[in-house]
This record gives sequence, structure tokens and C-alpha cells, in this order.
Amino acid sequence: MSTATPTLTAASGVTMTLRAVEAHGELEGLLFALTLRQRYVNPTQQVAEVTYTFPVAWGAWLLDLHVELGGQRLAGQVLPKRQAEARYEAAIDAGDAPAMLERSAEGLYTLNLGNLKPGEEAVIEVRTAQLLRFEQGVVRLAIPTTIAPRYGDAHAEGGLPAHAGVETSVTASYPLSLRLDVKGLPASATLSCPTHAMRREDGPGGVTFTLQDAFLDRDVVFTAEGLGALATSLVVPDGETWVAIASVCPPLPAPAPNRRPVKLLVDCSGSMGGDSIRSAREALAQVVEELEDGMAFTLSCFGSDIRHLVEQPLVADREARARVQGLIARIDADMGGTELDRALEATLALAAPEGGTDVLLVTDGEVWGDPRVNQLAQRTGHRIFAVGLGSAPNEVRLRQQAEATGGACELVTPNEDVAEAIVRMFRRMRQAPTSLGAVVWPATPLWEAPRPRVIFGGETLHLVAGFAAPPTGALTLTYGEGERLVAPLAAPDGEAGARGATPARLAAALRLPALDELAATALAVEHALVTRYTNMVAVHVRAEGEKTVGLPELIKVSQMHAAGSHGYGSAGIISYMRLDAAPIRDALQMKPDVMLRMAALNVDSAPFAIGDAPARPSRPPAPAAPAPVAPPAPGLFTRIKRALLGGGPVDHPLARLEAERDPAALRAWLAGTALEDAVPAIAPVVQALLAAGLAPEVARLVALLRWSEGPGCELSRRALRVVRAAVALCPPDEVARAEGLA
Repeated sequence: MSTATPTLTAASGVTMTLRAVEAHGELEGLLFALTLRQRYVNPTQQVAEVTYTFPVAWGAWLLDLHVELGGQRLAGQVLPKRQAEARYEAAIDAGDAPAMLERSAEGLYTLNLGNLKPGEEAVIEVRTAQLLRFEQGVVRLAIPTTIAPRYGDAHAEGGLPAHAGVETSVTASYPLSLRLDVKGLPASATLSCPTHAMRREDGPGGVTFTLQDAFLDRDVVFTAEGLGALATSLVVPDGETWVAIASVCPPLPAPAPNRRPVKLLVDCSGSMGGDSIRSAREALAQVVEELEDGMAFTLSCFGSDIRHLVEQPLVADREARARVQGLIARIDADMGGTELDRALEATLALAAPEGGTDVLLVTDGEVWGDPRVNQLAQRTGHRIFAVGLGSAPNEVRLRQQAEATGGACELVTPNEDVAEAIVRMFRRMRQAPTSLGAVVWPATPLWEAPRPRVIFGGETLHLVAGFAAPPTGALTLTYGEGERLVAPLAAPDGEAGARGATPARLAAALRLPALDELAATALAVEHALVTRYTNMVAVHVRAEGEKTVGLPELIKVSQMHAAGSHGYGSAGIISYMRLDAAPIRDALQMKPDVMLRMAALNVDSAPFAIGDAPARPSRPPAPAAPAPVAPPAPGLFTRIKRALLGGGPVDHPLARLEAERDPAALRAWLAGTALEDAVPAIAPVVQALLAAGLAPEVARLVALLRWSEGPGCELSRRALRVVRAAVALCPPDEVARAEGLA
């Protein structure tokens, strides 16, 4: 057995080592903070720029960045996105070593670490925080560690920037160690970790769990049970004002039996192979047992297309249950891609009695893009309840969809009891839709964060507001058919330490969805939050003589393959053994059938880092009915990237620009290439500069830079660096004149 440090081998053959990730979590009440220390080293002979896209939990916000490099520890600063990118690029050009964190999509952040020298090591430390929820008797904490392969295009549909990579490598192996400190009321609960073998130590201050010799191949999940309806509150300073966070659990009276029809929809795509499809069969079997006599239901499964196994509503009774159990036993993960939105559209279109219908979706959620059917579900009276399966399900997608339609979400790893999760889900489904009414604080708030649309009995609501002075007294809220809850607020906590700062920053984050871009940017900068409008950047300024020269080689750190996903391995194994990746890679290269199966995974446009795997098959055409919303066409950069990675030619001059690494060669090429004919966005500027007598290469380079300043530019960061370097080779007086005219 090898003890060598695992290294990532990219498809190009370039190696980049992610030495390890060390995690430290702190749970007190419902507030959870997590610090991740990512250790990098550059073993190549070139200066490198590393990008690594990593997941965070639903509801978590990235608060802090520290960089340890060259014997220094630097803190990150939050700036508006364009200012942060400009500072990062200026540091690259100056030969310094910048680091930048950006939110690349909901639940995903991308680290950019520039100008790492050959053999140089760096530690990137990030801290996130979130408010957990008490749900149906359980507080569940999930720490995602990898992004499982998703169906679709990460850039065109998922919104990821061009430089963010989420390709999966089956040979990548990144060690993980974890320490979790549990304090306060959760420490008295029944605590368990269904995903990993943990060591537990009880102390006077709480409980500590430690994990060694694990890997970034599955979510780390903890559950706390036996707490009752957990309710907490915090009143903390926020600069000159105060913030109150009230986490309450409104009880609901026992409802009359709710016999809303249920449409069952199960994911049978390739990503569900292995652990997930076994859990899906078990989940559906339990669902059928939970159906009350007289309830109407349908059953459908989907992948690249949809099959209605029970298309006309069937009334639950003993005979109907037996028939459907036989159908469930035969389903498998053999239906290709994950056309989730099309499947939901077809399911919503099935006939159902008036008065509202529930959809119970069983899936891993591994698709790119935001849900397209939420408004349709709302218009047609459908609530979507999602059960997410697997070792690394797409929690963000599933919770977004469920909560937007008035439903709920349960996540189940292969080692959790799926039957219990279904029972909890049916408790919710049997409740009639209940909305939140008036919320009365003990003082008039300066502002309030958006409130949840729908509530379920015994589940946490986070209510957040700001005040000029610390509020004292109780919060009163009404809900449902006039029910009323009075919740006393905690005494103000005037300490100025981290305990006060983190809740106040989380409160600011919860305000963002209600603000426009200008106000959201200002609030994020004030509270140092990484958002869609802001990045966090730190620059290690190298001494003269130590600065790097030239452009760094871009290296994207791949994701570890999620355990048990696509039928490979199993997350049911919670003890670990360190393996040398090379024999696995060699063995896979000798098995074309295995390579073809791996190539069919839902990976964004890039082959795996083993062998010569063919590109992912294209999507099948949309069915004639119901008419789906057409997915967006891949952007120019996405098509160029596919061509550069071997997916086929792209007949466009920008493909050459994206591939060019030599600034002098780029300048010479642009002198004789009418790039403006292929890129209409730059044509007016180029024509004006040519008419003014400027050299063609200067006109086109300056036009490209001007284009990059607008929202419609599709050039990657790497290409823009080559453009800037080519501009630097042009006569300065001509460049200055062109910039003045442009």
C-alpha cells in the first residue's frame, strides 16, 4: 500500500497536488461555523495559477479568507467584484501572488490562487457560517466536500465563470481530517454520524468529534435527536445598531387527514446507479406503505425521457399497493441523462383532482441550472417535496425547488434510514399548507429580513431584524388559522468578539435577497460577505527579485468522485484505506468498457483525467409534449473549451485567441485577421480605430480590452491576460491614442 502524497493528474498530464484539507467546526445552539484549511503545493516546473471550485452547505455564507504563503499570513478584503478582479489581475501582472474567492454559483465558491512558484506551498483558510434548523425532531448538519458530476453545462446552464472547473477525476484522492466541537444544548442530544467512523470525547464544555484518514468523496453528516422543539435567540451588536435573530418552532395542531393526491417521480438516470437507486427503491416502497386508503397517486420515472408507470391516478388500497410494489422492484438507473425539468413538467401535466396536488421527487438532484418549473407548479397548485439521495446530493437545487413551491426537502445518505426520512416527509405532506401571518417585535425594527412563505409544524423559522437599540421582551407571531406564539428574546450580548460578529454578518446575508444590486453590494462590502456582487481578495507582495515573470499556467483542481455515485464503489463503507491511484488508472485504461461508462457520466464538457475517454453524449431531442422550455445554447467560450479539449472543431477565430499563449504570436496574428467580422461586438470600435490610421493589431487589441469591460464579453481570464501582454508589446504612443479614441 502506497503512502505517497496523492496527486491530481489533469488530462494534459500536468500534476498539481492538493495535499490535504483540515476542517474545524463549532456548533453552539443552531449556529454552526466551519473553518477549512486547504494545503496546496506546486510540483510542476512552471509558475501556476490554481483554481478550485468547492461546495458549501445550503444556507452557509463565506465570511473569511486567510492566506499563508512565504512565511506570512494575510487576511482577505471584500471588494465589489470588478474591483477585486482588477486587483487580482494587477497582482498577476506585477509578479505577486494573489488569492481571490468568488461565489461562482449558488452553494459553490471558486478559489483563484495566482503565481504559485514551482515547489512553493500555500495554505488557504476559509471560514463559513450558517444557521441550522430543527426539522421533524432532528437537527441535521451536512458538510459537503465534493461536487458530484451534474447533467448539463456548468457554464451555460449553471452560470459558472469560464475559469471555474468542476470536472471529476476518478483517480483524484484528497485527504480530509475534521474536528467538530458541539456546545450548549446540542451537546445533550443523541448525536450520530452516519457517514464516517468518528472518535468521540466528552468534556465539561461539550462533546468533541474527530475524524482522521477520510477523503473529500462524500458529505460529512451529523444528526442531533431528542432535543424537543429547539428554539433559540440572539441579540448582538452590529456596529452602532443591533441585530436580533429569533429561531422559533411554531407548533401546529394535529391536522385532519390530508388526502391531497400524490404524484411520485423517481430519478432513474445514470448518476443514480449504485447506492442511490437502491435507496430510491427502498424509499418508494416506504412511500407506498405510507399512502392512506383512498389517496390518489401516480408513479413516473425519468432519465433522458420520462415513463409514466402509473399515468392515470390510482386509488390506494391493498391491491394497488401490491401492484405498485412490483413496479418499484424493477426500476433501475438505466435511463441515461437527468432531464429533471422536463420530467417535472410532464408530471405536473398529469391529470389530478382539483384542490391541490403534491409531487414527491426522489433524486440526487445532479443537474446544472436553476429550476424552471417553480412558477408552473405554483400556478397549478403543486407542492414539490424532494428526497435527495446519495453521498453528495445537490442540496441547493432540491431545497430551492421545494421551498419555492411550498414543499420541503429531506436528504438521505446511504447509511441513513430512508424509511424514517419518508415518514418525516409524510408528516409534512399531511399538513395543510400553512402561511406565516404577523410578526410583532418588542420594538420597531429598522429593517427585517425576508420571511419564509410556508411553515411546517415543529420546524425552525429564522426571523431576523435590525434595531437602533437592543430589543428586550418577546416576539409575537401569528400563523395558520389564527394560532399565536410568544417567544422571549435573549438578553443582549454586548461582547464585541467573534460570537457577536458572526451572527450580525449572517443577519446581513439574510437581508440580501430583498435588495437591489447597488444596496446589496454596499451591504456585502460593509459586512465582508462574498456574494454574487463581491469577491474577497488578498495579495502576497513579493520582494523585488522574487517576483514571477510571464503568464502562469492555469490548472483546475478536479473533484474527487463521489462515493457510490454512478454505480462506482459504495458510500456504505465508512472505514478508509489509502490507495495508490496509479494502478487504478492503469487498470481503467485497459478496460474500454469501463472508460465508456465513465465517459457517460454527467461531467461538464471535459474528459476524465484518465485515458482518452470520449466526450459526454449529447442530449436527446426534447419530446413533442409537453413542450419543454428549451435549455440555453452553450456560450461561445463553452464551445471553444470543448473544442480545445478534443470535443470537435469550432469554426470561430476566438478559438485561436483562447488557445494562444504567446503574446507576440497573438499580436502578429491579429495584424492580418479581421477578428471584427466574427465578433460584431468589437466591430464599431475596430472600424473607428482603423479609420483613424491605427495599426490593425493595436485596433483589435484595444477593442478586445474595451469589450472585456462590458457584461457581454465571453473571453476567459486567461485569454485577457494574453491580450494585455500583447498590448504591452505595441508602441505605447499608438496604444495611448487608441485608448483615447476608443
